[in-house]
Amino acid sequence: MTGDDFHFGALMTGGPTQRETKRRGRRVALGNFSHGLLGVFDAVAVAAPASLALEFLARDDEGAYRALVGPCEDLGRHLFEPPT
Repeated sequence: MTGDDFHFGALMTGGPTQRETKRRGRRVALGNFSHGLLGVFDAVAVAAPASLALEFLARDDEGAYRALVGPCEDLGRHLFEPPT
């Protein structure tokens, strides 16, 4: 699993599945994307813009997703700027 507090929006959209593995008996895709996110998602996931962004991503509306997730990434950069 990968994650990036500063660029998680791009990781969520990712790229094509490159291969698969099994985890706890389930098939899991591997590729240039993130299955799980990190500390920053605790701060933004409960926010209405981040929740709405994920809904747009689930509907394959990447434009609306990126418009909403951009400010959430900005918040992540602020929260985890040095000396964090």
